[in-house]
Amino acid sequence: MQVHLYTLCWNEREYLPHFFARFDPVVDRYVIYDDGSDDGSLDLLRAHPKVELRPFRRRDDESFVRSHQGLQNEVWRESLGRADWVIVTAIDEHLVLPGDAPLRPYLAECAAEGITAIPAIGFQMVGDRFPGDADSMFASVPFGAPKSLMNKLSILAPDHVSPNFGAGRHRAYPRGRVVYPAEDRLMLLHYKMVDFDRTLARQHQLLARMGAGDREKGWGSHYDRTRLQLRDEWDGYLARALAVTAPDFRPAAHADGTPWWRDKSLRARWRTLRNCLMRHRSVVR
Repeated sequence: MQVHLYTLCWNEREYLPHFFARFDPVVDRYVIYDDGSDDGSLDLLRAHPKVELRPFRRRDDESFVRSHQGLQNEVWRESLGRADWVIVTAIDEHLVLPGDAPLRPYLAECAAEGITAIPAIGFQMVGDRFPGDADSMFASVPFGAPKSLMNKLSILAPDHVSPNFGAGRHRAYPRGRVVYPAEDRLMLLHYKMVDFDRTLARQHQLLARMGAGDREKGWGSHYDRTRLQLRDEWDGYLARALAVTAPDFRPAAHADGTPWWRDKSLRARWRTLRNCLMRHRSVVR
């Protein structure tokens, strides 16, 4: 079984050891696009034997988000006929099964059952201390709050499914032979909010990298937090946080609302829109 992973990097020196510790047992090939890192990330990426390092070139000078979305909707095609599974994710997003069960056997099990798309229930992880390189992120930051925006499709069978990611991968409109697992066991643990002062500084750095087109759409506005606003948001997550690392934790039972892939009304509206677009194209031709 071959598993390929695609992601984007910008100054992720702190995160990369934890990212590789999470995904090395699963991934056979990483393709990582770098957006101009200057914090030592490149040294780690070049030293990793499974990493193919490439420059990220923005196709839309006015929008980082649109450029990133375009990349995510194309890169997985490299794995057609080459990989059984593709993972499209961010370096601060860890894909984890309950009890930290091994992910690779689960992917083999899903393939045997004919599953082609594996979305994940999202949790905003919150922690006071960023763990050291040799520490376990999973064990060091055990608390997270359910967050619907982090309910994402991150794993797909490229020969069967085209993901059609929306902005930020917060939604996807997959096409092809789309078969989801009967139960949502996979979690997306989003480790953006770890160490308050580090998080505040990082968000302001990310805000500066947004383009005029992003600002027009309101993309990246969550990075524009004052210390007080971030503290209010932080405390709100803490108030709802759950011990997601518990061995018997069931992510589907704690999802923030109905995940979009389980919402029948949303699926019906998407089918209607898709059919209208197809009819329009046929008329134009």
